[in-house]
Amino acid sequence: MVEHLHKLPEKGEKEIMFDLFVYGTLKRGGCNHNFLGKRILKPKGEEAEFLRHETLKDHSIYLPHGFNFPIMLPDRGEKVYGEVYRIDSERMKYIDMLEQEGIFYNRIDDSKLGYNYYLWNDERDTLYTPDDKVESGYWATERPVKHNVIIDNRPYNDYADKLVFHMRFFDGKRAPTNKIYMDLVKRRSHLKLNTEDEEIFIRDCIIKGVISEVR
Repeated sequence: MVEHLHKLPEKGEKEIMFDLFVYGTLKRGGCNHNFLGKRILKPKGEEAEFLRHETLKDHSIYLPHGFNFPIMLPDRGEKVYGEVYRIDSERMKYIDMLEQEGIFYNRIDDSKLGYNYYLWNDERDTLYTPDDKVESGYWATERPVKHNVIIDNRPYNDYADKLVFHMRFFDGKRAPTNKIYMDLVKRRSHLKLNTEDEEIFIRDCIIKGVISEVR
């Protein structure tokens, strides 16, 4: 069941925790990721808990002309890459203000998936076209992000292209390039892995259990 806007608690009511799927500037490496960090709350505040990488099915992201952030809309058969965080209602209020919930975005509480996400308010008649669609479903953030993963029983904290190189190095079937190796892993695993972009490939590998992420 999909509901619009899970009600936030009033003052004095019991604190509510939310799981929130983010896909744009709120992701790690994004310009608004600090809203999930310590600084947005009181000094005693803690960082939001990162739960997992995730793909949201039947949706797409678009980058309309003049925008420096993606918008998400329902789109059957497509998917969007993002991250899921656990946050409290105080932090959610800040993020609702950032996203201008109810004006630019509608926050959706999807009880079936178990998390909230922000959909663009299409009633605003934004001038986006099919050419504005981000076909991969992945929004590249302003800053590159390192991942903590286990490769061949060894922990690594590195960028996506370096992690693919490490995977190549420890694999018995060596490949001369990252691209050739990613294609090899796709064929061997029989999984739908994106092999056109190392950032997406590593996220696919984490989501689908090819490699393990250390939290």
